[in-house]
Amino acid sequence: MMNSLIIVFPSKTVNENKQRIALPLTIKALCVRKSDMKLQPILEENNFPPEVIKILTGSGITSLYPPQAKAIEKGRFQGKNILMSVPTAAGKTLIAELCMLKSILHNNGRCLYIAPLKALASEKYEDFKNKYSSLGIKVGLSTGDFDSPSRFLNQ
Repeated sequence: MMNSLIIVFPSKTVNENKQRIALPLTIKALCVRKSDMKLQPILEENNFPPEVIKILTGSGITSLYPPQAKAIEKGRFQGKNILMSVPTAAGKTLIAELCMLKSILHNNGRCLYIAPLKALASEKYEDFKNKYSSLGIKVGLSTGDFDSPSRFLNQ
């Protein structure tokens, strides 16, 4: 059983001079504790190509965060659907990437990654294109602008 950690922050944090102070703890700091689940064996067990393993482990990821490990444990790679509702920087994108890669490389699938902001969509587009175009994966971008070409997304 995984231990839970609940932290409640006051809505306004002030010092003795009634000045606002920044909290030194970020959500990412809460997720620094990695699980015992290692990325490379997970990729190998699920038949990811060596090129994908090299790309992902080459980015410095060795262990999974607890929410990522839980998604794997719950059977994500065995075809089960999951819904991850975790804070920013807790590992949703890596799980999404793994699911997309598995679908594309193993099932000749197509995937749609949705981002809430144009800047984030552009950042993820560049990131996915740089990481995965060498594998023959086509990456497109549509931001909903009227002048955005959606023809690529129809392929």
